Amino acid sequence: MNKMRSNQHIDIAKGILFGLTVPFISYAVLLLVNEKISAWLFSSVSKEDMLLDNKTVAILAICFNLIPFHLFDKRRRTKEMRGILIATFLLVLLWLFVYGKEAMTLS
Repeated sequence: MNKMRSNQHIDIAKGILFGLTVPFISYAVLLLVNEKISAWLFSSVSKEDMLLDNKTVAILAICFNLIPFHLFDKRRRTKEMRGILIATFLLVLLWLFVYGKEAMTLS
């Protein structure tokens, strides 16, 4: 019984690890793509000239958690799915803490 409980915690930890790693990697990739596309469209790139702002890139990166969530769902790995949901919830709270006021003022 103890071994089963330990495996459940490991599976949830794997899900949390995936749920935190995927958005951070996708955030970096999206920032690079945003910069390259903005440089291609505009002659000089400043923070105001970017195609997407940082809060949009961050929320898109959080949405990339749907990919491992779907893969774990296809394999019926519910504990890992739960870990991804926990990580996604924490990232959304972090997003609200960082960008919440800016998003609510509709600027």
